[in-house]
Amino acid sequence: MTKFATIFAALFVWGAAALAQSSGASGSNDAAASLVADSLTVDEDGSLVADGNIEVVFQGRKLTADKITYSPKSDKLSITGPIRLSDGTNIRILAEAGELDSAFENGILTGARLVLNSRVQIASEQIQRVNGRYTQLYKSVASSCQTCLGNPTPLWEIRADRVTHDNIEKQIYFERAQFRFMGVPLAYIPNLRMPDPSVERYNGFLVPRAISDSNLGIGIATPYFITLGDSRDVTLTPIIATETTTLAVRYRQALRDGFITAEGAVSRDTLRPGETRAYLFADGDFKLPNDYKLALGIQLVSDRAYLLSYDFSNRDILVNDAKLSRVKRNNYVEGTIVDTYSLRDSVDNDTQPNLSADAIYERRFAPSGVGGQAYAKFTLHAHERKSNANVVGRDVARTSFEGNWQRSDVLFGGILGTAVADASFDFYGIDNDSNYPPNLSRSNATIGGEFRLPMQRFTSRGTSHLLEPVAQLLYTASSGEEPPNEDSTEAQLDEANLFSLSRFPGVDRRETGLRANIGLKYRQITASGWNFGATVGRVLWQEDTGLFNEGSGLDGIRSDWLAALELSLPNDLSFSSRNLINDGFRFTQSETLIEYDKGPLRLATGYIWLRPEPAIDRDTNVSEWNFLADYRVNDNWKAVTDWRYDFEAQSPARAGLSLTYTNECIEVDLSISRRFTFNDEVDPTTRFGFSLALLGFGDNNSSRKIRSNRCRV
Repeated sequence: MTKFATIFAALFVWGAAALAQSSGASGSNDAAASLVADSLTVDEDGSLVADGNIEVVFQGRKLTADKITYSPKSDKLSITGPIRLSDGTNIRILAEAGELDSAFENGILTGARLVLNSRVQIASEQIQRVNGRYTQLYKSVASSCQTCLGNPTPLWEIRADRVTHDNIEKQIYFERAQFRFMGVPLAYIPNLRMPDPSVERYNGFLVPRAISDSNLGIGIATPYFITLGDSRDVTLTPIIATETTTLAVRYRQALRDGFITAEGAVSRDTLRPGETRAYLFADGDFKLPNDYKLALGIQLVSDRAYLLSYDFSNRDILVNDAKLSRVKRNNYVEGTIVDTYSLRDSVDNDTQPNLSADAIYERRFAPSGVGGQAYAKFTLHAHERKSNANVVGRDVARTSFEGNWQRSDVLFGGILGTAVADASFDFYGIDNDSNYPPNLSRSNATIGGEFRLPMQRFTSRGTSHLLEPVAQLLYTASSGEEPPNEDSTEAQLDEANLFSLSRFPGVDRRETGLRANIGLKYRQITASGWNFGATVGRVLWQEDTGLFNEGSGLDGIRSDWLAALELSLPNDLSFSSRNLINDGFRFTQSETLIEYDKGPLRLATGYIWLRPEPAIDRDTNVSEWNFLADYRVNDNWKAVTDWRYDFEAQSPARAGLSLTYTNECIEVDLSISRRFTFNDEVDPTTRFGFSLALLGFGDNNSSRKIRSNRCRV
């Protein structure tokens, strides 16, 4: 009985190997196995016969059959079905009958089907096992589409004279194959190789995509994936169209302590006859000894219009940088080199501070004697322009030191008081600008206090209310000369900086004089999941310092009122709005965002309005509406649309729509997009895209929830 069970256990190992899950397993006499059958007898010729409801279980694998006969003379097994071999949830063989040799490496199953990962079925007149590695199927039909009795023709199928499954390489080879769609032959392929459903990475073609572009013409993109070991791969995508020939490349590499990614393309087209156009974007992040991190970025392009013409990227400023940093509990170190290049037609890169370098050291500590918390910050900065012309070719180097101290205490009546002291010193070296001396220095000293009165209330229904009036009184004295303003040309008022020492983003400008930051914060949180917050405030100065641009909402002796709201509901709906309102109760700036993400619908829409600010070259109002919707109609259909409308231009800026249909065996994607904006080098563009993917081969779509076609009774 034990030997007989072992034979069938070994048979089961053979079945698992045929299904690409075991490459050389065989039974041993002492292998743990179990055999269940209605009867077990020995014939007169010595053959062992198991009959009726046979079930063999061996190492998690399972074989069922109606009858199995083992002949010691021929050393062969004869199996009568229906036969079912399974290996967990990944592999199954279904057959009517079969015969195997004693080594279980060679044998034939007739009237068989090979089912891989419950995705791909290969039906065959017979299955043959060769040398314990290959499973060969003859006169076969392969598909991942469900069929019904009333409509036995799958949506797509591959018919082949012979199909070979290599359970070592995890590949399926088709010989003299014919591809059919809805039963109609569309292509004849002498030899075809496809990965089996267990493969996640393997050399081969990915899903091609047909494109139609009003500037580039009609064509097709055919990506080819190449593995370069376990940690590297490259994808080559030839794009052949009526107006362009392009090769796009993507490279990825995972390292033990980092990663590298790169993408690029090279093109020859009719838009710029005789020119070779190209771009390269690359990023790398690396962990170094002593907790240091290195980040590298490369962005290069042959001409200003290339990225937009091919829809590779909407970037209008390229950044090449290297950053070395380390973050500790009480200190921060950073060194950065940055080279930028603008793709805007209106920008002269020779007069822009494109090349810059920075070094930062910041340390936090608790000073003895006075208590509280303090930090010291030391920075070095330098930038240069390519131009050597006076004023427009200005180069600047700066050394800065800043020290800050704060201490908070609870005062009478529950008031939370904070004392603030800050001092900074900046030394500048200036070249190529006769408006400034070669060297200048400036120092600032700030003292002040902040007072908050948090008042909280809880209701019987579990609702929390928090009301917090806040007032800051600050005074900054400044001495020395004012440097050229390179890093603080744009300042704005928002919730993050309402109670800051300065609203400027850089150090070339710092707020001075006597000022008060006042505001009121409110927060409500309910037990049912409602979360509402509001902030109202403004800044008051003793006198107009003239530091802020007209149109920023911060000029004069009183800033505009900041009114910020945020609301999140338990049904995954969120709303946020930030507005600046002048004393005449007129909006001077407004930004609103609404988001919804629940179930099949993901929605985001936003509106922004900015008034002119000539100092930063914004000569007209900005009024734009953005909209994005992602809706899964059902398990098969998905629609995505995006929209950006410019109210000042009274025209859309961009619009797009894509529809995707997915079932158990196919994915069809259809998209259309239109870019309405243009410049001297790029015209408005309409682009169509179409792709069709056969699912089931490789690891595509394995984790998605999809609905199979249902058979009607």
